[in-house]
Amino acid sequence: MPICGTETGIVVDISYCRLHLTTRNSVNLDTQHSQSYIRKYVKTKEPPYTEPYVRWCGRSVDKIIIYLLPDCIFRKDEKMKKAMLSQPMAGKTEEEIVATRKKAIQILKEKGYEIVNTLFTDEWYSRKNMEQRGVVQIPLCFLAKSLENMSLCHVVYFCKGWENARGCRIEHEAAKAYGLEVIYEEEI
Repeated sequence: MPICGTETGIVVDISYCRLHLTTRNSVNLDTQHSQSYIRKYVKTKEPPYTEPYVRWCGRSVDKIIIYLLPDCIFRKDEKMKKAMLSQPMAGKTEEEIVATRKKAIQILKEKGYEIVNTLFTDEWYSRKNMEQRGVVQIPLCFLAKSLENMSLCHVVYFCKGWENARGCRIEHEAAKAYGLEVIYEEEI
């Protein structure tokens, strides 16, 4: 990420967005998106952080500029796609579950997906609390919560052995029936 301070301001190249802040109340943008689209979201006022101030407070220019750029500079329809894991757990140790999960999450993050959690480990989902709430079919409760979280997703990643797990098979049928993209660990 090239960064250089000039007498007139700061030039920062953030992946495909080039931003030049000057002290003369102007903003110049070169980007894949139209300048008019981005200008709607970027105020053309004198930047509050000049290079001497950045050095004084000990922050790097790129961190401050990234902080100052509003989230809405990117199109709202270009949100990160969300993915969930469907992972067989019966008969597996906690270490096996965590290792498989970490590997799958790494693969999905490398592909640019945001992960929706389907491993419910907080106190609300402890066996004791579920029984106190009157839950009789605990695996069915977990499946229901997974299906609820599936509604937030674009993609479902099926870990090896999903075909042999009752809950995973149901999640697979739901994903196919509702048009979610399906990724199989075996095919990666």
